[in-house]
Amino acid sequence: MFSLDHQAATLDHVNIRKEQHGDDEVLAVDLKFSVPLSCTELAMFHPSLRHCLYDSQASKTGESAAIEATNLRFPDMKPIGWELELENQELSFEKL
Repeated sequence: MFSLDHQAATLDHVNIRKEQHGDDEVLAVDLKFSVPLSCTELAMFHPSLRHCLYDSQASKTGESAAIEATNLRFPDMKPIGWELELENQELSFEKL
């Protein structure tokens, strides 16, 4: 489940628009945020995503110890963006 609590984020883009809901025109807002997260947070999007993008030092050295996967498998790959549509969510801002 996607959840961020007291996480620093950058608001990158705001798009305020009107949207048709049947015969009614309602206000809609698109917000685009950038949030720096560790690779462990990838599980919020899919449980196996982290292990697709990262491997452990143990897998490179042949060790059998379970070491956390933190080595980027494809270091030349560009950053990945993820779109997530959330409805009826609470969003609060705190001045830092």
